[in-house]
Amino acid sequence: MLVSFGHLAESDNAGKGAPVLPTLAESGGPAGPATHLLLAYGLGARRMQEQLFAVEAMLILAARGQLDAARLGADIAELIRLRRRLKLQRVAMALREAVRTGTYATVWAVLSAALPSLLTGAVPHGLLAVLTLAAECAERCGARGTIPEINELAARSGSSQLVKQARRIKNATEMPAEEQ
Repeated sequence: MLVSFGHLAESDNAGKGAPVLPTLAESGGPAGPATHLLLAYGLGARRMQEQLFAVEAMLILAARGQLDAARLGADIAELIRLRRRLKLQRVAMALREAVRTGTYATVWAVLSAALPSLLTGAVPHGLLAVLTLAAECAERCGARGTIPEINELAARSGSSQLVKQARRIKNATEMPAEEQ
């Protein structure tokens, strides 16, 4: 099954496995590392239809308290950075769909786990879309805590969009809750 999910990011004809994700999420069993890896592949699928199955499954797991956002974020980052199996722009599009349901805190939790790795080394294509989405989520859900890599990017001189979005995230996560 994992092999067929790996092809979701590479082929328009590989979408046979993604429809099972919502059923898997509803199965009632624990959502372990393999389930989160399948979700990551689904979020980075080439076709939006497969991405939407992954979004649905992610939302089901989150509603049941079974989503390990840190694990999912780490899997996404690894599949983009180390394995080069996913495209960040596609993951950003899928997570943008999740945000349309109002799940700012869930998407923030996933992105905040992925960002440290994504911000290390060369800038991956699609990083601006992810930082923009992360900033929106951090502002809307009252996120707290610092991400050193975000702080480093925010401290850079200049006014590039990457730096601006990093500053939005830094400001949102440092702002006292009563001011939001």
